[in-house]
Amino acid sequence: MLNKNKMLFLTILFAFIAGTLLWKIAIENYSDDDIAIPASSNIDYSNQIPVPSSVEQIINEFEKTDNQPILLYLYTTWCQVCSKNFKVINELAQEFQNTELKIIALAIDRNLEVDNFNSYIKNFSPVYFLPKMLENRNGFVEFLKQKNVNYGNRIPYTVVFKKNGTVAVKYSGLKSKKYLRQKIIAELYPKK
Repeated sequence: MLNKNKMLFLTILFAFIAGTLLWKIAIENYSDDDIAIPASSNIDYSNQIPVPSSVEQIINEFEKTDNQPILLYLYTTWCQVCSKNFKVINELAQEFQNTELKIIALAIDRNLEVDNFNSYIKNFSPVYFLPKMLENRNGFVEFLKQKNVNYGNRIPYTVVFKKNGTVAVKYSGLKSKKYLRQKIIAELYPKK
């Protein structure tokens, strides 16, 4: 009986290690050397005073970007992990600034003051996407659920939407810049 348990354990361990290695090699080392991403215009939005966005404005922004991939990033200004990830989102925004990728980075703090948000954004200057803050959460969670996103108040929360509006990838917390970059490239430049 002991040998069977050992064999089962070793088989599971081997499968886990093999799966992890395969993931690292096949998924995270996806080559995008043949992709030509247009150079960034380096447009800096950090000097624009952010205007609170309503849920309706966010919905309209999604509708206006029909047939474009969207990177949705939900964060709060008090979250340290969000601040670390904000830098990654900003670097990707700079890299993909002249592509059809639409970036909607949305501060979802409760009772966030415009001046406080503006000060927060200045910490990351230059900022390569238009910073937005949600003025009121009423209806926002329902809108996300319609988009098949149930973020469950976990932040930071990142979603890449395909051109057809369906979810390509969604996750809470941190992933590597390389991982997110590859997901974006897969949506902008699908292999044929």
